[in-house]
Amino acid sequence: MAKTAKSAEPTLTRDLTPDRTACPHCGGPMTADDANRRTVHTPAGVTRLNLTIRRCHTPACVAHKKPYRPEAEGAVALPRHEFGLDVIALIGRLRYVEHRSVPEVRTHLVGRGVSVSERTVTNLLDRYDERLAVALADDRRLRKVLAGQGRVILGIDGLQPDVGALHKNPLLTPVIVQPGRLLCNSSAGRTSPECPS
Repeated sequence: MAKTAKSAEPTLTRDLTPDRTACPHCGGPMTADDANRRTVHTPAGVTRLNLTIRRCHTPACVAHKKPYRPEAEGAVALPRHEFGLDVIALIGRLRYVEHRSVPEVRTHLVGRGVSVSERTVTNLLDRYDERLAVALADDRRLRKVLAGQGRVILGIDGLQPDVGALHKNPLLTPVIVQPGRLLCNSSAGRTSPECPS
């Protein structure tokens, strides 16, 4: 089905240019020979990103004429996404910290001026879960966080399955916590590598 609603007009503008002027592969000069525009929805408002694209023109280079986009673009939004990383983080906080439902998250975002559907909230929540899984699977990060303290608090999280009267007992899952942050949660048979078995 074709998109019928017109997207919101940008209220903010940011100009982003790559910090690197030399090709990372051959060291030759990269020229700014292209520009691109991108619109991203953030809690601050609809933002127009004006992107300067650089390319290496050294014929022998493996990156010859391949686009090199601004590094700061990755801190604003995921590739090919309409909503910024700050919106994704806000959705994760509202859902998992404040325990709000998807319709409540959508209502909160619309109240802050972010025009979004419930389906988009669900999709962005999936992107949040993917990023969280990658962060938790990084055992180097987990070791670094735990290296400074001599102990870890282990807890058990009870999840009540939504299956009706057949299951009367909650599912018990191990949880590793540090004051103020969750480090590992092994739930419903999906155990991440850093979780104790």
